[in-house]
Amino acid sequence: MSDAVRRHQILAAMLALMAPCGCSPAKIPASVPGQRAENPSGPSAEREAETREAAARRLATVAASGRGDPIAEATRAASTGDFRFVGYSMLVPGLFPAAYGVICRPSVVSQDRRLVGPVFGASDVMGSAEEMAKERATAENFDRFGKRYNAALLADRRYPYHDLCRAGSSDSRELRAERLPPHRYGFRDLVPTDRPIDPGEAARRGTAASLDRLIASKRAELDKADILGMTPLGWAVAYRRGAAIEALLGAGASPAGAGRVSDPTAPIQIARAMQWRAAVEAMLKRAPALREAVEDPPRLIERSRAGLNAALAATVKGREARLAPGPSTVYKLTVTVNPEGQAASCRIAPLTGADGLDRALCGAALRETRWKPGRGAFGEAVAGVGSLTARLEPRRQP
Repeated sequence: MSDAVRRHQILAAMLALMAPCGCSPAKIPASVPGQRAENPSGPSAEREAETREAAARRLATVAASGRGDPIAEATRAASTGDFRFVGYSMLVPGLFPAAYGVICRPSVVSQDRRLVGPVFGASDVMGSAEEMAKERATAENFDRFGKRYNAALLADRRYPYHDLCRAGSSDSRELRAERLPPHRYGFRDLVPTDRPIDPGEAARRGTAASLDRLIASKRAELDKADILGMTPLGWAVAYRRGAAIEALLGAGASPAGAGRVSDPTAPIQIARAMQWRAAVEAMLKRAPALREAVEDPPRLIERSRAGLNAALAATVKGREARLAPGPSTVYKLTVTVNPEGQAASCRIAPLTGADGLDRALCGAALRETRWKPGRGAFGEAVAGVGSLTARLEPRRQP
């Protein structure tokens, strides 16, 4: 196998689900009932990650060789609880992962390799004729192996995400880099089941009796995150299953999920993103100390930062001599933002001492900034206070 091909066999990485919600970890109290202080880590988690990476490397070698048995390999992976697909790296609309013959909701693309293990990527460097021929052969081997492996994984009775992933064209629009809102996860045409594989599937589409049965037998798994970072309570919220939410909360499931309450996959954050007030209220009733932790301050929209920096530089230009001599000073601009995301007022601290400069700096902040409004406990837009910093340096004396 060429070095170029080897460089582009990308291994799966477990990253965060969905776009950041703008929550502030610094606001979270140190000891909130139902919330962990930090994400699971330590030697055990490191060993698990190393095992998964080693499995992906081994499977990549098997797929590239053209000699492996995809059915046997899929059965072996399922027996270890590894349900990642074999994938390839798309070049259009961008360098995204996709799975051979599989479509998912949310898409494989939007999960940034959570749903795939070994990924074949064609080299973006021109090589010799021999290297290019080897790469084409490797791509064909991956394609043949990947399609059969993924089909076998989907057909395995132990596969727990039949309502999220199914066989489909790799060219489907489902493979776009979309980020579905939580209430649009999954294919909802499957009927409820009285034999769910795990608490997550029970929360999504299990009967009430089957959920109660798994809660009783697998209580230790209620706050365990799956491959998508979701806990059973998070799935119950995403699928709008009120009775399942009550059952899971009654059994002690955490509104914070498997990590921090600020994580976008925390059940309470999913409910807030959906603005599902009843679900948020149910979780706050179980853990009232979370209320302050889930109130979000306004966030500056990044694309307005360049305009703001240019405006601040233009405002200060020519006025450096008016600043008090000495080292540079960091000034804090506190901006009030209305529920529509518009900057309404500003104050600066400490004052610059330069005539008219404070008003001009705040004027630039009000004129140039665009904000995501603050969010109340139930996900609704509220007025709030955001902050910016600016470092001003006096003109050096000759």
